[in-house]
Amino acid sequence: MTALGIAYVITRSLGTSVADWITRGGLGLGLGLGLGLGLGLGLSPVTLASTVAITRFVGCMATSRRDTGAHTAAWGSGRATRCGA
Repeated sequence: MTALGIAYVITRSLGTSVADWITRGGLGLGLGLGLGLGLGLGLSPVTLASTVAITRFVGCMATSRRDTGAHTAAWGSGRATRCGA
């Protein structure tokens, strides 16, 4: 349980900093320095791109069934599909 808590704290703060850097153009340090060292792409384009990427990934995994191990039997039968191919 301790490892889960540590992983959550680390990934949560890292994810927030990266999201701030991409969307707002700041470092996400919460210092209000306004250094403008980030990308500044804006919230809407980043949200749209993330949604498309996640939807494609989930759809790809659902159709290829690579996450279940069922794809190994399907490759010999010619029924398997590849993601992005």
